[in-house]
Amino acid sequence: MDKYYHFTSYYKLGSIMQFGLVPMQGLRWHTIGDGGNGVFVAKGIDKSIQMYASIRDFYLSRMGELGNELLAYYNKVVNTEPHSWKESCLKEECKIEIERIEELRKYKSFEEYLEGPGVLLSVDGLSGIDDSVPNNCFWPHKISPYNINIIGIRSKTMSWYTYDVEAIFAYYMQAFPKKKVLEGASKEEQGRIENFYNYVFSTNLRYYNPKDYEIFENPLVVREYQMQKSLNQY
Repeated sequence: MDKYYHFTSYYKLGSIMQFGLVPMQGLRWHTIGDGGNGVFVAKGIDKSIQMYASIRDFYLSRMGELGNELLAYYNKVVNTEPHSWKESCLKEECKIEIERIEELRKYKSFEEYLEGPGVLLSVDGLSGIDDSVPNNCFWPHKISPYNINIIGIRSKTMSWYTYDVEAIFAYYMQAFPKKKVLEGASKEEQGRIENFYNYVFSTNLRYYNPKDYEIFENPLVVREYQMQKSLNQY
């Protein structure tokens, strides 16, 4: 069965452990223009990297010079009197884009934008999901906390581990051929993924490699019978 992944903030895990993943619009999805209510997941780790890279690059681009250029263009359109229905529609679209960029720029960092340190979850039991866009699948139903696992990465030689989503992606970006991660992505998405690769390999994230580290996966919530089975072993 195909595996699906969802990344979220570490600070939301308490709520997810209690209520599961609940369909919602989500602030970061609203700011990139996705108005649907749902749980957004990616099909496979490679498509998860695509999803994360696209959102990260979107945020950073709107914070930088490109964002300034877009704001200048959008404001010019908004302040120009429309002379046709098409120009009126464009004016309204530009107003929305201005609001999105201004909303993004309230956050001081990408971590703050995600509402905390990022973690990666795997999700079971999504039979029948529409995965026609595998790096942005839409699931309209609640996902039980018992069907959710948390992904971590640990050292092979030391007693050390982390749930940091970028460390986990850095590991897989070295375990997979880049061609696999780029597969199926649009030209624009490929540019965003390349930017993420450049970021990972220019920082200490590059040290999270398959030679020195390994991935592990634990249930987010342990069922009572599983906990009793574990206790009976002692």
